[in-house]
Amino acid sequence: MYILGENIHIISDKVKAALAERDAKFFQELAVKQVEAGAQALDLNLGPRKKDGEEVFPWMVETVEKVVDVPLSFDRPTCWALRPV
Repeated sequence: MYILGENIHIISDKVKAALAERDAKFFQELAVKQVEAGAQALDLNLGPRKKDGEEVFPWMVETVEKVVDVPLSFDRPTCWALRPV
């Protein structure tokens, strides 16, 4: 079994507010809690982000990767290349 943490989801009012404020601490604490609870990867659902996606997605990756070392997955209709693989 592979455990995927899915608590960073744009339908949450707390996630929406934290994203609007670029509250890195909120997302870092949420990421750490999920990994400590056994998540082996984190699913980040930030919605389509048509207007600010090119800024938001790299910011989110950098924010979360500072505190956890698990694979990240973006749950969204389309995605930009965040960095070369």
